[in-house]
Amino acid sequence: MFKQAWVSVFVINCLVILFPLYSIYEHWRDIENTYEWEYREGAMLDVALTEQAISSTFRQVVLLLTHLDKQIESIDLSTNTGKRQLENLTGFIKQDFKGLYSLHVFNNQQEPLIELGESVLSFVDQSQFSFHQLLTEKTPVKLGTFPAHPQQNSSTDSRALIATSIIDNNGSPFLFVIGLSLQELFPSYGYSSEITRMTVNEAGEFISTGNSVYEHFQTADSSFAARYPQLWQQMQEETKGSSFYQDHWYSYLKVTVPAYPKDSTGYIVSKFASKNLDEYHQERLNALTMRLVVLLFLDAILILLLSNIIQIRRQNTLEKKLFDVAVDNLTANVILNKNGKITRYNEGFRTMFDLHDIDLTGKAIDSIDQYSSYLDNFSSFNFHFDSLEHWESEILLNTHQSGGMTALFKLQSVKDEYDETQYVVLSFTDISERKVYENQLKALSEKDAMTQVWNRRKFDEKLQEVSGSLKRYPDSGASCLAILDIDHFKGINDKYGHLHGDSIIKNFAQTMEKVCRETDHVSRLGGEEFAIIFSHTHIEEACIAVERIRQVLTEAEASYTFSAGIATITSDTTKSFTLADEALYLAKNSGRNRTCLNKD
Repeated sequence: MFKQAWVSVFVINCLVILFPLYSIYEHWRDIENTYEWEYREGAMLDVALTEQAISSTFRQVVLLLTHLDKQIESIDLSTNTGKRQLENLTGFIKQDFKGLYSLHVFNNQQEPLIELGESVLSFVDQSQFSFHQLLTEKTPVKLGTFPAHPQQNSSTDSRALIATSIIDNNGSPFLFVIGLSLQELFPSYGYSSEITRMTVNEAGEFISTGNSVYEHFQTADSSFAARYPQLWQQMQEETKGSSFYQDHWYSYLKVTVPAYPKDSTGYIVSKFASKNLDEYHQERLNALTMRLVVLLFLDAILILLLSNIIQIRRQNTLEKKLFDVAVDNLTANVILNKNGKITRYNEGFRTMFDLHDIDLTGKAIDSIDQYSSYLDNFSSFNFHFDSLEHWESEILLNTHQSGGMTALFKLQSVKDEYDETQYVVLSFTDISERKVYENQLKALSEKDAMTQVWNRRKFDEKLQEVSGSLKRYPDSGASCLAILDIDHFKGINDKYGHLHGDSIIKNFAQTMEKVCRETDHVSRLGGEEFAIIFSHTHIEEACIAVERIRQVLTEAEASYTFSAGIATITSDTTKSFTLADEALYLAKNSGRNRTCLNKD
């Protein structure tokens, strides 16, 4: 049984742990197989988001400059008030655009009216578009994207310039130039803060390196194409892709770089250190390992708990077997619920009432005589267990055999916390044989050994009982006491011997027992003297009964006669015995072989 339990524990444990283990294994395979792919895809997404960010910002600036001339038409820029209005307007523009590098407004003499940020005139000249030509352009012009020149500017960031011509309310032309910082746009839209982003033109030169320190020292040999020749070759053959190069992952995307007179081709490149990838990969593996350790720990706890449960069940089973063996060999026990239905019974109960082939569970206790070949009328016995907590008594059960079973019956109720009976335990111990011995001992203590009628001690008890009853209930009816004595018994013994005398005593006792009623009690007081207690009998009726005994002896031609004295029993036992004894004395003195009554 317990081997099967251990097998069940093993199977359950396998089922419980198998799925989590398989899930961890699959997760580990995914980490090993996809971690590089995930970061290549992440870097590609970063490149795409960066390109979208730059393009979106350019569109917003172009849209701003397109509608700017409508606001400038109401301003006279030749006056100080107009200049202050322009300063306020440009201040709002710089606040609204993240990544705005510079904002300049020039008059037709190339004199700056507004200077926010470093000078951009050198970049305007690099655009191969003259200042006066720009003044005539009615739509925004993208001048290009320019790397920083530390020799000329204090800043190291690359910038993209967009210019447009605006006309004030006097009709005077002004040049409005906005510079955007590419480097400030990258972190805002990047996929990961650990990715370095670069922009490269179609010649393989850095527009932005993503490293402001490095940009101070750009030389011809430090171009992107010179630093990463194999990667540059691959980028020229594909519009987008990823590659592992010099311990780093690179993802690139070919984009349109704003320039004049037409946009040129460039690249946005994201660089991710393999060290960071390995660290993240190891972190994921460590987390997975921790999950495995926790799973194994919980599984060990589960096995320990199941082991304890099996051990407890094994111990309980052994104790139950021991208890059942002990109980089965003690008494017949049955447990009832509060409705009197049998819930459990032991083998002793089945054996005592011959119920081996019947399942009594759920049956009423007062109906088991239907199923027992041994019980005759068990249902007639009422236990009253609904109102008793504990009861113990000897009961007589009618049986088909021998005429009855005497059992020691015990009842014990089991109550809940609300003091309501929920179960009742009944136990039966067959004491029939013991009762026979008790009756035998009782007979020996109550009956005369020679005649088997009551002895003097039992006579005294019965006389005391009748007198006590009269004392408690004076109107309960008369009872009489008769004392009888065999005439000339001493002479019989002397003449015929004691054996013959004993036979006469036995015959006399048997004759009295035969003639008297069951309610009359014959006793031997000693020697040849006897007594009869006539319950609920008047003195005249008692006299008739005594004379009937005499008649039987006469008809049997007995060789002996007797004298008798009868008196009514009073509440005083001594007085009652004295009255009857006086009547006996009178009968003997009157010639014997007669009955005298004492009616005092």
